[in-house]
Amino acid sequence: MWIGGHGEGNKPNETVDVFDLNSGKLKDHIDVSIMPVGFSRNEDEVYIINHGANELYATSIEGKNVVV
Repeated sequence: MWIGGHGEGNKPNETVDVFDLNSGKLKDHIDVSIMPVGFSRNEDEVYIINHGANELYATSIEGKNVVV
């Protein structure tokens, strides 16, 4: 499960947290730009919309090779 968000108070979020669905434990962080709030995917990639920076990132399903 991938979770982003706006952040807390005056500290904007700049990562996507990746959790294991079976254990519920945090597996990884994906560094992105400010406020990753939207996700979409196809068979090969996940797209991340960064609200605070007006950017679209694409990454592999594994969260590697982030491309702006």
